[in-house]
Amino acid sequence: MVQKFDIGLNAKINDFAKKFSIIRTNDNDDAVFEDFANYVIASSILEEELDNVKSVSTNKAQGIDGIVIVVNNKLVSEEADLRKFGQIEAIQIKIGFIQSTTQSSFDEKKISAFTDEVVKFITGGIDIEPYSTIYKKLLDNSGNFIDRIAETPHISLFFVSARTSHVFTEEKIKAEKTKITSRNEIENKCILDKFLVVQKDELKAEYDKISKF
Repeated sequence: MVQKFDIGLNAKINDFAKKFSIIRTNDNDDAVFEDFANYVIASSILEEELDNVKSVSTNKAQGIDGIVIVVNNKLVSEEADLRKFGQIEAIQIKIGFIQSTTQSSFDEKKISAFTDEVVKFITGGIDIEPYSTIYKKLLDNSGNFIDRIAETPHISLFFVSARTSHVFTEEKIKAEKTKITSRNEIENKCILDKFLVVQKDELKAEYDKISKF
């Protein structure tokens, strides 16, 4: 098959594919990288290896490839998982949003569109199931979770680029963050923890950390 990734990154994608019995082809390599990116970032958020890559996949939802909802350090990937928490148990919430690209040149419009879709998700402008239902259950004022949240939920955005070494300006990052922090609907519901552009060298380093968890 055509070699389009950095050799070291390609080796790690091969290792990932072998682990999950995925056969790489020229036709599916973008999808394999999407799963790889979700796996690496979700494992990093959880601080343990993600055992089911599809548990964080949005199944080709526009602008967002992966959503990682963590409650009390446990992955919540379906509504039924919420039953695992006691009726009076205090809870803490982290949410990670992932978008990946294999484009060889950096597309700032793509990262901007990613932020826009995250804003729509948080404000209820789009539904990405089952994550939208989980999010609403946790933060709905009429539910039984919101009064047990110990601190304002933290959200993080990860834009993962396979083939670039682009220097991303602080001004651009700040502009993307402002799209989130300036929204009144978000102000009292979530705290933006970080907005990271993860490129090939950082991605390789994060992959290597997984075996140490």
